[in-house]
Amino acid sequence: MSLTKQFNGLGGTIASRESLLNLQTKAKTENNKEVYNRVTKFLEKYPKATQFELEIDTPIRETRGLGFPITTEKKGEELHYIQDKTKVASINKYGVITWHKKGIPTRMRTKIRKDAKAVGLGAPQEEDISGMLGGLDLETEDHEQIYGLGKAVSVNEIYDMVTQRMLDLIKAANKGDYKRAWNDEGYLIPYNFVSKKAYRGINNVMLSPLFGTLSNPYFLTFAQIKEKGGKLRKGSESHKVVYFSKFEKEYTDTEIERINSVSTKDQAKKGDKKELFFLKYYNVFSGADIEGINFDLDNFEMPGKVTSDIAAGENEKIDIAEQIVKHYPKPSPEIIFTGNKASFTPGKDLVTMPPIEKFKTAQDYYRTLFHELSHSTGHKNRLARDFSGQFGSPEYAFEELTAEFGAVFLSAQAGIMFYTNKNHAGYLKGWNEVLVPQLENDNRFLMRASSQAQKAADFILQPDKAGVFVFMKKSGVDPLAKKTTVLKVNKKASDYGKKTVRVKKETKASYPFARTDIPYEVAYRAHTGTSFSPEKRAVQEQETYFGHLESTYNKYKGIAIKNDKLEVFEKGFSYLQSGYLKRKLALLHSRNGFMSTMITGAGNFPFSRMNKKSESIHTKEGEIYKFLDYAEDKLKNSLRLDTEKPIKAGSDNALDLLKQKLVIAEKEHAKNLLGNKIMAKFRKLDLSDEEKFDLFFAELAKNDFSDSEITSLKRYMRTFRYGVSGFHNTNSNARIKTLKEKIAREEKLQTNKSEKGNTEYVFDEGTVVLNRDINRIQILFEGKPNEETRADLKKGGLAFRWSPKEGAWQRQLNTFGQYGYSKLWSLFPSLKESMQHSKPKEKEEPKVDVNGQTALFGALNAPDTEVVFTDIEEPVQADFIPLPVEKVNLPLEIDTNTTFPEEKKVITPEKNKSSLNRNSLAYRRQNRSNANHEYYIIGNPDISEFLGHIEKKKKESVAITIAGGQGSGKTSFVFQLINAFAQNYKVGHASIEEHPDSALYESKAERFWDENAKNTVDSPEINSMQDIHNLILRNDVIVIDSFSKLLSMDRKITLDDTFRKKYDGKLFIIIYQLTADGSMRGGSSSQFDGDIISFVEKFPDFKDNYVYFDKNRYQDRSLDELKYNIASAKLVQEEDPEEELEFTEVERI
Repeated sequence: MSLTKQFNGLGGTIASRESLLNLQTKAKTENNKEVYNRVTKFLEKYPKATQFELEIDTPIRETRGLGFPITTEKKGEELHYIQDKTKVASINKYGVITWHKKGIPTRMRTKIRKDAKAVGLGAPQEEDISGMLGGLDLETEDHEQIYGLGKAVSVNEIYDMVTQRMLDLIKAANKGDYKRAWNDEGYLIPYNFVSKKAYRGINNVMLSPLFGTLSNPYFLTFAQIKEKGGKLRKGSESHKVVYFSKFEKEYTDTEIERINSVSTKDQAKKGDKKELFFLKYYNVFSGADIEGINFDLDNFEMPGKVTSDIAAGENEKIDIAEQIVKHYPKPSPEIIFTGNKASFTPGKDLVTMPPIEKFKTAQDYYRTLFHELSHSTGHKNRLARDFSGQFGSPEYAFEELTAEFGAVFLSAQAGIMFYTNKNHAGYLKGWNEVLVPQLENDNRFLMRASSQAQKAADFILQPDKAGVFVFMKKSGVDPLAKKTTVLKVNKKASDYGKKTVRVKKETKASYPFARTDIPYEVAYRAHTGTSFSPEKRAVQEQETYFGHLESTYNKYKGIAIKNDKLEVFEKGFSYLQSGYLKRKLALLHSRNGFMSTMITGAGNFPFSRMNKKSESIHTKEGEIYKFLDYAEDKLKNSLRLDTEKPIKAGSDNALDLLKQKLVIAEKEHAKNLLGNKIMAKFRKLDLSDEEKFDLFFAELAKNDFSDSEITSLKRYMRTFRYGVSGFHNTNSNARIKTLKEKIAREEKLQTNKSEKGNTEYVFDEGTVVLNRDINRIQILFEGKPNEETRADLKKGGLAFRWSPKEGAWQRQLNTFGQYGYSKLWSLFPSLKESMQHSKPKEKEEPKVDVNGQTALFGALNAPDTEVVFTDIEEPVQADFIPLPVEKVNLPLEIDTNTTFPEEKKVITPEKNKSSLNRNSLAYRRQNRSNANHEYYIIGNPDISEFLGHIEKKKKESVAITIAGGQGSGKTSFVFQLINAFAQNYKVGHASIEEHPDSALYESKAERFWDENAKNTVDSPEINSMQDIHNLILRNDVIVIDSFSKLLSMDRKITLDDTFRKKYDGKLFIIIYQLTADGSMRGGSSSQFDGDIISFVEKFPDFKDNYVYFDKNRYQDRSLDELKYNIASAKLVQEEDPEEELEFTEVERI
């Protein structure tokens, strides 16, 4: 037990004077001044007492042994601070401090900071990251053309991103039981598909699984995917690739003075420059997530492929691995094969390895050998790494991680999957206990280790400038040379680089576009500020434009000829080409004046203006990709045969085609059920997976499964070879249900079409046509409707679109139901009167029943009654009380003994109705006599009581605003609200402050959300106001974090005009940021336009923070008594004052 813990443990005990004297002596020996002073002072206060009843008033903080004196040591260009043989802090040559231990006394920390100011540059923003660049690419002039614009982020953000990725990999590796075989097929080295360059260093770690293989080794940027004509699968996640850039900067006079004050050899002078590095990253996507690109993996011939041809077990040596060991640079460490333990002894430069016969597999043997050889590269005569760390220290963990990554990189070159068969669970436990704490305490740890590991691997492999390793050259092979030998299996080192000859036929074609569509001068000016060779970039822009159009033209022209739709193709392609050119030129013009520090230098560089220009360029690039996707889809759909196109409701053959699809779907569903039945039979057998597969596929063949179906299944199930995946019946069953519903609607539509014909209704602004011939409800206005009317017609619930062909605003008729008519009537009140009380103009005479009742829209002489429309337009008198649609998934209790008034209709005579003011409350109540107000049902009782009885408006929306300072807990409160509303409603979360894919967002979701919320909350990436609009249309409750971020997208937005009054039936929850002085960040005053205005009161202790209201239109209780505690997620209950307690004075140290 430490001395501090002994002292703190005295509270509540009876101690003798002798024991306190012993504690005093021990504190003096260990230089623990605080314990010594407090015990001494106490003994002096009671000089004659021999026994004491003790109570510790203020415990001493445990400082983990930092009572020892701190000494300073000079190591190379660094200054180290040592305490009890442990490094607690260090200062590099630039004056940047690295704290290695917590709990350093304030006085000592102050001294270290003063030392840092006297050393080197003393500028943390100019941190020396040169030791972390191993394996990373240097930004080149064509880097942007190849990879796109890099993200401008701080170095610390890069460190955090890399560290979090490693923590995620370790967490993923702990899941499940890993019992893989060494001969799993796959890929160990990630490559860029376009450049065919391997990703190295930390990028290798970030793009690869911790254990196991890649199913596809290739990665592409989004621009490269588009260039190659590929398409990302929905839900694909990006991966980060780190690279670095550099620039020179002159020393300031102050820096020169500091350098010369501490250095007598290398004196700095005016005009001397320092070289600074900074990190960037770009996004790539795995080839496994990309469709439409032929990666030709069957002919993959680069290093890193794991094949079953590499011998496993039986102590057979692997040729490639032996070549790597053989060509270790001379003088190499001595390797002896003896004993049962592997190790490297620096003092003797000796690697000790057990013989290969003692390993379960050859792969395990080489992985271990590569680990020890990686250690050996740190010898003082090689790369001279620090071997001084003791077991459990950061230095020891750093060297172990370096050697482990070095083994990963070397194993990958030999085609050996990195995995240990020996006690995998224990191995992972070691990672968690040793590595994870280091990563969490030092976000630079991983970058430094992976960089040193890449240097270690490069030291052993000795690549030249072209990336060719020595062991390949000495095997007589240049992997970059063009070969004509065809080899399918890579088994030996000499097999690398032997490629299949592919003969490309040269063809000349005449295209309706040319490279010169992009003016050379425009492309040249676009890159004068970002490239040393703008003339090359100009040509690249022309080639990119031409190449994309060429591949698209060739791809779809053949389809057009095959389907006899050449004229349609030419029209569609002309639209694509002209739109692409227009947006491409806009992008190039926007780049004019855009600069890079590589070209201009960092002095007086307009970072803010260039960041804004960079965002504009990104936006225009996004517009190009979005347009190309849209135009290509439109072109592809126009070339489909009629039998391939989606079935159009109301068309002559729609019903027959739907019934044909239903027959096919039912057969497919029956086959899925049979497949699952067969699978269940073999799943119970006590056989190996391979034997089960053989029997299973044979049985499928006997039951009329085609060869193509079985082949496809084999390819799919190879990925899940340790768990047989079943046939999916849910999707096929849902498809059958959907088809049956479509058939029912189509039958009703065809019946209405033949029996009723088309119907027209005249109202004040124009005419509504129920055009059953083409299944459209159309609005023909007498003139052009104003902007507000056009916007209302486009809103959700109506979704009308202008059709130039028909000259009308229209939408599909058979899916336009009661809700749509009510929305339409609210826009045009005279239309409601026309449809309910006037005889419609029809092509056929309306049918009249025996009572004189018209069959379509009411009786000629009937009283004025409310009419409810169904999707088949049959009027039904509203003789029931409608339930709110939002009451979903709640048990509905019905008392069968309850009696209702016999008459539920409200009949209003015309003479009374006409006497009321149309704008009066009485008139509105009378015209919605059967309507009821709906209120939000909030699952959490505390939140429900806190917010009050919030109305679900039919017209306009409700807005809740939440304002608070930084760290007050606004986001935590919002996550609690999301969970409460997600129980009964669709909730959309526009998290602009914190990206939905970030670890912080996920941790809050894990903390505050239940499984229902995790599965249903809609939280997409938000990049524009269009994304916000789409989110609103999809959801009932929309949460926006925060309003200040929205203002950065569009300075004109307001809460009222942009949200509350623009949309109907929504609930908006919007966060506002307050500055330190309590004012609104961004100067927004629209927060006070909300229906519910709340603030977060912040205290030093977070558990005391609470939310209170400044205004709440839906709360009956006094707002002063309503407080919601964020930490406890409960309403604050006023407590009765407690009686004061009497305390008896005790002796205190």
